[in-house]
Amino acid sequence: MKEIIQKLLVTAALCIPLLLYSYPMRTGVKGFNNTMSATNDGAGHLSFVFDIYGSANGNRNANLWATADIGVGLGFAFTDWFSVNLFSRYMVDVLDSTGNQNYLSYGLGDLEIGVKITPFIFERNHNGGLNIGLFPFVSIPKGTQPEECYPDTIAGFYTGQGGIYRHFTTGEFDYGGKFLISYVTHTDIPVELDANIGYFTHNKDRKGNMLSYGLGIGFLYWNFIPYIEINGSEREDKNMGSRIFYLTPGVKIGHKNDSSLNLALNFRVDGRVDKETTRVGSSYISLGEGATPSWSFNLSYAQGFSFYRQSPPLSTISGIITDAETKEPLTAMIILPDTVIETDTMGNFCIQPTSGSFVMRAFSEGYIPQDQSVVIEPGQELLVSFELEKIHIPIAEITGRVMDRLSKTPLVAKISFPERNRESFTTDRTGVFKLKLSPDTYIVRITAEGYIPYTTSILLKDEKTLLKDFYLLKQYGKITLQGINFAEGSTEIDPVYYPILDEGLELLRGYPNITVEIRGHTDNVGSAETNLTLSQARAKSVMKYFIKMGIEPSRLKAVGYGGAAPITTNNTEEGRAQNRRIEFYIFGE
Repeated sequence: MKEIIQKLLVTAALCIPLLLYSYPMRTGVKGFNNTMSATNDGAGHLSFVFDIYGSANGNRNANLWATADIGVGLGFAFTDWFSVNLFSRYMVDVLDSTGNQNYLSYGLGDLEIGVKITPFIFERNHNGGLNIGLFPFVSIPKGTQPEECYPDTIAGFYTGQGGIYRHFTTGEFDYGGKFLISYVTHTDIPVELDANIGYFTHNKDRKGNMLSYGLGIGFLYWNFIPYIEINGSEREDKNMGSRIFYLTPGVKIGHKNDSSLNLALNFRVDGRVDKETTRVGSSYISLGEGATPSWSFNLSYAQGFSFYRQSPPLSTISGIITDAETKEPLTAMIILPDTVIETDTMGNFCIQPTSGSFVMRAFSEGYIPQDQSVVIEPGQELLVSFELEKIHIPIAEITGRVMDRLSKTPLVAKISFPERNRESFTTDRTGVFKLKLSPDTYIVRITAEGYIPYTTSILLKDEKTLLKDFYLLKQYGKITLQGINFAEGSTEIDPVYYPILDEGLELLRGYPNITVEIRGHTDNVGSAETNLTLSQARAKSVMKYFIKMGIEPSRLKAVGYGGAAPITTNNTEEGRAQNRRIEFYIFGE
């Protein structure tokens, strides 16, 4: 007998191949194993569930007993909030008694029909939400009535129908209902909480009325859902048994609306057994182990079918585009694989893309484009924002004025870059200019009508402003170097006057292409011939100084004018001092 029971349990455990998990519970209604979810499948979805149930134990009246059920459930969702479920099973009880008689009972169980209504959907979202529902049901007495077991020649069993340790049918139309609450958290790994409370009414005998309650929690990994439940029940008639609690760990593997596999173990953790009496031979056994066993298992397979495809819920991506440094909003383009949109003037955007994984690109003129990888599921809302960095274009600035060297009056001048392919720039009437250029070293040429062109080099640095004024010399103009005194009758230059001569030296170096006539002048003291010779010698002394300081001799010419070209009166000592002078006469390039 023990070998037969062992084979029965092994066959029950191995009769389903390794498949995928299911969200439908073992009766075909969406949920865990014993705890029902308040949510429904989408409209037009059909769920088929095949369930195997088994338990075994021993007690003082029997060496060993076992039960096994094969259940079939069918559920169909007419709308997103209304579905109908049917469930029935074929049941087997086996008893190995303490005597020489073994018993076998089999038959159909009652047909259960339930309706799930989910009128309160506070949030329909793949990643979370709260649902509240009702599940009224009725039990139709289609099961096999219990009968006495009689000897059978097959395997030496006493066989019968309707159950040994449990009733396969109540024999009456019974009804009841459950209040359902479900919540799924908004977390990276969503957690589902299902809570049920219900009441079952036995029409024939109120002693069979029963209050039931349950709580289940599951962790919704992508294709793997471990869960645990605690379920309890309490008969209205306390003589029929105390509160009974079951702890059920389980796991689901697979895809939610397609094929799926559920494995659960049920352990009674509190309460005495439910008391149901069943005739066995000429006596009654009233321990009720078959109705509330100390342990049992469920192995169920579910298959889902969709008769029509609903449009997937729209996904939404929103966000804002800002400057990474200033945080100011930017008008930008958002580029997706199948569409391109533009933000509003405040940088905001909102799009409803096709669900899946893709790359979003934000682009704004003058900024470095930025990419972000996005994974979005149907109905999901994502916030994706971009902070764009400006494209750094190296830039430098030069600003200043162009003026007459002597009078410091502003000049309208043209500024050009001979070695660069760049348009020239003309200052305004105030001589002011302001140019933005790439950082580099430039050769700059400044020209103005009636003035000697000036050429020099400048160094511009990135993000720096160079303040630079340019001074031009009039062509054929004169520059007077006053304050240079010579000893009476001498042509030697006292070193104390070198700083005055250096002003002329600076001019010659600043204009490397001009030629200069160095003119010597005296007062009218002495003879004209003597003054002419003296002025010539003194002009040559200045020219020699410039040559000594590196000026090409070909650029210089020394001429003495004696006292022939006074610039003021010679009647005073002050006037004579002004007439004793050195002048530069500029010929130009």
